[in-house]
Amino acid sequence: MGQELKCWTFHLRGGEPIGIHMRGNPPVSHDGRLSIWHLMMGEKMSTYLSFYLQGKGVQVDAMAEEESPEQAQERAAMSDPNREYQTPLCSLCFFLDLNVLGECGYWGWPEEMLTMVLEGHEKARKDAQVCPALEVRGCPKIGR
Repeated sequence: MGQELKCWTFHLRGGEPIGIHMRGNPPVSHDGRLSIWHLMMGEKMSTYLSFYLQGKGVQVDAMAEEESPEQAQERAAMSDPNREYQTPLCSLCFFLDLNVLGECGYWGWPEEMLTMVLEGHEKARKDAQVCPALEVRGCPKIGR
């Protein structure tokens, strides 16, 4: 019988920048400064991941959380291997929002929120600048 999966929160500090994609989880990355990851896995895998990250010089604190029914539903939606997005970049995009019809927060979020994230988050600006779906739709908000 397999291990019980739980939602683990990883607090990462320092070390090498790293990105990983573990089965059943969205891709995550650490820029070498401070990151918080939420990943579904068993206790053994969380131990292996912690040791791996520590080998890269990252200080790791990991703790298991109980998953709510809403979290289970969102995790299942994100990890569905048959899920199709508008572009191959969508699953890694800052604007991916499974609560918005069409999954793109760029077109579904309130204008004030969009302005705030474009001004305050470098990844949001970069993702908006390289998005093929926004280019096709003609995006006046980022100077296309």
